[in-house]
Amino acid sequence: MSGWLDPILNPITKVVFVVGDDHVTWAELFGLIFGVICIALAVRAMLLNYPVGILSAVMFALLFYWARLWADTGLQLMFITLGFVGWYQWIRGKRPQTPLLIRPSSPLFLAGGVLLTAVLTAGLTPILGAADDSSPFLDSLTTSLSVTGQLLLNIKRIENWWFWVAASVIYFPLYLSRHLLLTAWVDVLVFVLYCAGYLEWRRRLTRSRTPAASVGLAPV
Repeated sequence: MSGWLDPILNPITKVVFVVGDDHVTWAELFGLIFGVICIALAVRAMLLNYPVGILSAVMFALLFYWARLWADTGLQLMFITLGFVGWYQWIRGKRPQTPLLIRPSSPLFLAGGVLLTAVLTAGLTPILGAADDSSPFLDSLTTSLSVTGQLLLNIKRIENWWFWVAASVIYFPLYLSRHLLLTAWVDVLVFVLYCAGYLEWRRRLTRSRTPAASVGLAPV
């Protein structure tokens, strides 16, 4: 497509290599690399996960825009926005000069996250269906799980990893059905990182409940 973004789109949408039927472009490759690095940084609860994650979403937003996948482009723009919000929340803390702490959610708060996921899925499914998405319900569900996971990550709730894991489990067969072999196998690595993230955050939360708790890690 032609337009003012051509100087950016032309080089990053060139095919680097082919895996099965998946023609991997520079945008997809860098999007996947930045995405994996972002998750690895989040596992360690490092602030740098946000700018790296935003770079990943920018790569995919440009790729989807080039491919005229408007719904997918819009979703990436939403994740970019959530990334900036989370970046600000982690910097600012719960209150000025008070660090944002890793903590568990109450059952009611967690139920709210599940309800949000259900509402978003119900709202997105007809929108993606109208955009000729090949799997509107599953794409809506994985997107909704990811949005809820991101919102919980932004406020350092340990259960954010549950939503990411659930999304990853659904993504794998979805990618395989679309012959996106590289993305599917990267998703396996991502699944392992999500599980590692939960275990690491739980370890930190447990440690914070001892008398020698570290600064910045405390239970509710």
